[in-house]
Amino acid sequence: MLGIPLKYNLRHLVVRWVATVMTALGIALPTGVFCAVLALNKGLETALKQTGRPDTVVFLRKNALSETNSSVSREDATKIEALSDVAREGDRSVASREVIVLLNLPRIGGGGNSNVAIRGTTARGRALRPEVQLVEGQWPGDGLSEVVVARGIANRFENCQLGSRLPLGKRDWRVVGIFDAGATAYGSEIWGDAETLAGAFLRDAWSAVWVKAKPSEVKSAEQWIAAGKLKPSMTGPDEPAEELLQVKEDDDMKSLNLVEESLVSESALELLKAPKKITEIATLEAMTEVDYFRKQTELGSPIAGIGSFIALVMAVGAAFAVMNTMYAAIASRSREIAVLRAIGYPRRAVMASFLVESVILALVGGLLGALASLAVNGISTGTTNFATFSELTFAFRVTPEVLGKGCMFGGFLGVLGGLLPAYRASRTPILQAMRAI
Repeated sequence: MLGIPLKYNLRHLVVRWVATVMTALGIALPTGVFCAVLALNKGLETALKQTGRPDTVVFLRKNALSETNSSVSREDATKIEALSDVAREGDRSVASREVIVLLNLPRIGGGGNSNVAIRGTTARGRALRPEVQLVEGQWPGDGLSEVVVARGIANRFENCQLGSRLPLGKRDWRVVGIFDAGATAYGSEIWGDAETLAGAFLRDAWSAVWVKAKPSEVKSAEQWIAAGKLKPSMTGPDEPAEELLQVKEDDDMKSLNLVEESLVSESALELLKAPKKITEIATLEAMTEVDYFRKQTELGSPIAGIGSFIALVMAVGAAFAVMNTMYAAIASRSREIAVLRAIGYPRRAVMASFLVESVILALVGGLLGALASLAVNGISTGTTNFATFSELTFAFRVTPEVLGKGCMFGGFLGVLGGLLPAYRASRTPILQAMRAI
């Protein structure tokens, strides 16, 4: 004889349905919390990883964590715009000198205050970010104390609605528009005219300079390999060329995510090297827009860590619930265990049977918890971006990956809670079990 039939375990789960339901619900709760934490982290990653293009390059002060603690002099900004690898429209470079300030605003409904990033940008800066679309009102006029507000910020903070007056830099700024930035990080900002905002806050330098790289004639993966910029990886000969590329080990190219996003132009590569090539701007560093926001995904670690700790504490309780249920099942089924052992089922078969029953019970609870987490999918919320110390709005995202991990989490609780009871059942002496018949 090999294993005990699975229907034996399923029958007992149905017969003892009250204990089964209560234990499954006990597992569903921590699993739901675990999935909610994963959905929160996925929403944060989406808001940052979906932001940016590989052919847009940002120049910051060297070693600056973000635009909020960066400074680029006006002289250096002029030199950056004059670089030959910057795209041009007519006789003007496609570049935007921008300034970032933080404003502490009260939340709607008395939910406390939080810092919100105010971006001073230009018409070219808006063109560099086509994902940002005006949905109400109009864009701020040059030289005017006007701002447009992201939809997520307008829904969460006071004085940010269309037509409102926003106190900023010892003057009131009129909210003349509402914009939508999709699931990107720009959906957590307020935008105004760069020169006007810099003047209001007495800024004689820019926070960053954003530029678009000049288009390159090298467009295909094969051309990149021929140019010696990339080399095929060893993953397999039948996959698409874009998936077979691997960036060469070069200090100037480590920050690029060519394969994962898309192939950037040669001009973008040259712009990333510009701070090293030009002595006068050696205090700056450059990175692609994709890379800039990707670095900020680390902000989710503290939040995910706290949520995971809460889920872990609840998981311990759920594991004990599984353990108690299985111990109770063993105590009430000592006669059955005796019969199973007497007719020849080995100890390992008995142990495997009870462990499988525990895992089935936990998987049911895990599935319930994972499905319950769908209730938070798409709910908008906000947290502090620890890179910029400003509000970051995002939506919970319950993906198939999150649901799968939730079910696996429930199964793990089943193994954790059922291992000792299953071992005890397998070690029950046959004679002692026979006396219970």
